[in-house]
Amino acid sequence: MHKLPRLPALSPEPESGHIRVIESGDQLMALQQEERIWIEPAYYAMGYRTATNVIILRQGTIAALRRASSLLPGDYSLVVWDGLRTLRTQREIAERFSSELSANFEDAHKNPEILEKYVAPVPTSEREFLAMPPPHTTGGAIDITLGDSVGRKLDLGAGFDEFGPNAATDYYERSSLKMCSDVTDTLRRDLRRLLYFAMTGAGFAPYPFEYWHFEYGTRRHAAFYRKSVAAYGPAVAFTLNGVL
Repeated sequence: MHKLPRLPALSPEPESGHIRVIESGDQLMALQQEERIWIEPAYYAMGYRTATNVIILRQGTIAALRRASSLLPGDYSLVVWDGLRTLRTQREIAERFSSELSANFEDAHKNPEILEKYVAPVPTSEREFLAMPPPHTTGGAIDITLGDSVGRKLDLGAGFDEFGPNAATDYYERSSLKMCSDVTDTLRRDLRRLLYFAMTGAGFAPYPFEYWHFEYGTRRHAAFYRKSVAAYGPAVAFTLNGVL
């Protein structure tokens, strides 16, 4: 692997309150496995009732994903864990993680921000949904990791939805002076750099609390690139009780 620069300082959450959504109409498509892009729908494999074994994304997101794969060295690939979610799936994830994270973080029940850091809340009204859709309901959010040339996942220091300090994109950057004399941690740091620079080089925006989460066309994406308008609004339906 070529030596990569340190990750830049990542803002915890770029300001997006001013960003409007002007829907581009970019169509949804099922992601197909192809050279250097592998599909492993994580929530389906984990037994979530509402999850499917199909990864759906916007056409523009898929095109950007292909650009990202082309920026990797030849012996690496991308492994996609998740894309578009319905509100039913978003609610199931939020409910399960609320229970799990409450067990792992003593103050989680007192501080909803701890939960919302990792799982976007389900909107309570259609107006809220249209204005601030959870990123994974737009078709522009993707959960992804690195694989080898045949799609075997590599060790980046935390598994999918393994929440905690080590999930942060720059965890091994911040810990480098203390930890990265260890060969394994140095490799994890370099793999995260490789994923980050491939994805951002293709136009994705990162999410600093989860090294595997990137967005394209969303409000967070617009904020990261200092745009005033997001291209992707909700791509799933809303009902009064917030589920399909």
